[in-house]
Amino acid sequence: MFTALPWSHGTLGFLVVAVPVNKKDKTYIRMKYIPCHSMKELCDRTYELSVADDAPEFLEATIYSKDTGVIQCAWYDDAPADRSKINHINRWYEKFFYQHVETALERGEFEDWIPLREYYHRHTRSIFWELEELMPFSTKTWWRWGFGWLGAPKISLLKGTMTEGIRWKLVHKHVVQDIIVPMRELERSVEEFHKRFEVYPLLVYPIRIYNHGDDPGLQPNPRQLEPGKDWDMFVDLGAYGIPPALKRGEEWDAEEHVAATERFTHEIGGFVPLYQDVWMNRTQFEEMFDHRLYRRMREKLGAVGAFPEVWDKVRLQPKWRTDKSFVEREEPAEAEPALRSAEASN
Repeated sequence: MFTALPWSHGTLGFLVVAVPVNKKDKTYIRMKYIPCHSMKELCDRTYELSVADDAPEFLEATIYSKDTGVIQCAWYDDAPADRSKINHINRWYEKFFYQHVETALERGEFEDWIPLREYYHRHTRSIFWELEELMPFSTKTWWRWGFGWLGAPKISLLKGTMTEGIRWKLVHKHVVQDIIVPMRELERSVEEFHKRFEVYPLLVYPIRIYNHGDDPGLQPNPRQLEPGKDWDMFVDLGAYGIPPALKRGEEWDAEEHVAATERFTHEIGGFVPLYQDVWMNRTQFEEMFDHRLYRRMREKLGAVGAFPEVWDKVRLQPKWRTDKSFVEREEPAEAEPALRSAEASN
């Protein structure tokens, strides 16, 4: 059951309680910011840090353009002896975290210490960088000092007050797209995102994905493994914002570009997180995710009939589609003659 549970999105049962435990008796996070001035440099350094024996306890990168990005390494730590090194990133008057990270491109490599709770919420105050799209003035000094204490609106409030018109714009005039792909394909994936979305910054989270044998659960096994290991390094690459093509008054077809990104992701051995809109039809979804163990567990736990299947729960609903020729399930080509024969006999 515990193998089938991840990615099932409440279609096997209800998670009643989860208690996160911080086993490190530390109150700060020591941060190191490493600027990169080419995508190859960023990809190579991220990979080296990910597979190192002394890999950082936290690792992420923020990409600011096709050629620039900043890697962030982090470790649990005590307070520094030099108190001036403490960075309270969530105080209302401070720059947003992603803006602070970007300063490394000019400053060069540097370190600071962030209080543990503030580090966990480093993207909360700015909703990653989406607040700047909602309120362009939110990055201005006068706003931070005068009104920054108001904080960002809660996501639950934004969703609860969303009209159908706003929902349509979020689907067709806005990007929330994550893909999880092998790290060796990161540079190529950034190029694909630039081609499809041209949205920056991009978020990069390295992930180690293990081979779980014949019953991997919904998450598929890696197609390749690190030499001598039972895992491969992947990255979650995320784009959030309004495509610049729309800001320039150009045509931009969300259905075309997101569907193409999903196909690209599957082709290179990746998959998509299910907290975003899924544009794939059922056939494509079942090709991307392994349903064997999942379906056995639905039968065993009595979930069939009680809960929808995961695709039914996460797919983009038909009313939000502009392509009226969308087919929910593709029939295999070899089944077509038999289908015609059955129709003829009727």
